[in-house]
Amino acid sequence: MRAIATRLPSPAMIVACVALVVALGGASYAATVLPKNAVGTAQIQKKAVTAAKLRKNAVNGPKVKDGSLMAADFKAGQLPVGPQGPKGDQGAAGTPGISGFQVVASPNVSVAAGQYGIVGVDCPAGKKVIGGAGGTEGDAPITLMEPYNNYDWAVVARNDGGGPASVNAIAYCANLS
Repeated sequence: MRAIATRLPSPAMIVACVALVVALGGASYAATVLPKNAVGTAQIQKKAVTAAKLRKNAVNGPKVKDGSLMAADFKAGQLPVGPQGPKGDQGAAGTPGISGFQVVASPNVSVAAGQYGIVGVDCPAGKKVIGGAGGTEGDAPITLMEPYNNYDWAVVARNDGGGPASVNAIAYCANLS
């Protein structure tokens, strides 16, 4: 019969086996040696526990500290509507507004050469002028465009040309409140 040769394991193999035993037994050792509640909030780093690391339904109502949630933590419609609060103070009166806007235009009026022409328009009853415009044809510059001479809006033009010129006035009217 032949003798079986025996070889001792290398030192590297012994170190590797010891490291494996320590790594596998370390968590078991911590679970048996550490007292209950030894790891708490102070020992856990910020953002170390995420939703992905939690088991489904691991955090439920009894485990949430009262007063720690905000309305933003709930979906729309999850929070009950509270009682209606007291009526607020009366607001300030609004700024006046306009309504019933209307444009009133005069017909074209002929102005003789070398003469001034005045064309005026009035707003319908109850409405006030809020602005206006006017125009001329020919060589007649406008010298005035505003409320004038008992008209709500008037245009005055001077005909500097050798022939007749025409002038018109336009009033912008509205109800003011």
